[in-house]
Amino acid sequence: MKPEKLTQETFAPYGTVLSERREPCDAGNEQFAFNADVALFEIPGGGTVGILEGKQREVILKCMERHVKTPEILFQMSGDAILFVGRSDDHGTEIKAINAFLFKQGQSVLMAPGTWHWVPYPVDAKSCVTQVIFNRGTSDSDCEIVELPEFIRLI
Repeated sequence: MKPEKLTQETFAPYGTVLSERREPCDAGNEQFAFNADVALFEIPGGGTVGILEGKQREVILKCMERHVKTPEILFQMSGDAILFVGRSDDHGTEIKAINAFLFKQGQSVLMAPGTWHWVPYPVDAKSCVTQVIFNRGTSDSDCEIVELPEFIRLI
């Protein structure tokens, strides 16, 4: 598998790219440009912000996780990374359409509930740091992890 460029169009099946500006802007002048309502989401019961360090390892995807009820925001704080995401089949029982994206430092995405994903793999560094924002308690009450029947290796 080869990673794709992360754009709103390529990431649309999995959620929304938050770091991509739109033209024309909603407001602006010679000092600023502002895009309002880039994405709307609700976090019932309160949200939490976490910091995830992806450690250097061979880029082989062996398992994935998802949060069925919870949207999740990922912001790539330091280092470029490879982000794997996938969707379930129509019955919700198997993972299909797995894609790899080059997730550059400074980019952010809002993953739709049910989007399969895994810890980002650093590119050319010992680690990368990703900020994670989702519903409080998601890791304990809305986290499904599965091992893939066939591993996926990045080329």
